[in-house]
Amino acid sequence: MNKKKNKTFDCVEFKHKAQSHIYKDIAPLNARDQAAYFESLATQGSLGRWWKTVRRNRRPSKAGGAQQ
Repeated sequence: MNKKKNKTFDCVEFKHKAQSHIYKDIAPLNARDQAAYFESLATQGSLGRWWKTVRRNRRPSKAGGAQQ
């Protein structure tokens, strides 16, 4: 028995709108500025305190990559 439900929220549509908004924000940016954009969002969002702790406590990579 398959009953159709009336949707009040379309997850896929929401995702597409969010991605479109982000793309418009980052399209003119170079790779470094795009990374800064996402890091800024991560530190300001609901998990911001956790993200700042992770960044502060991370260990240097074994590959010797650049760490900030």
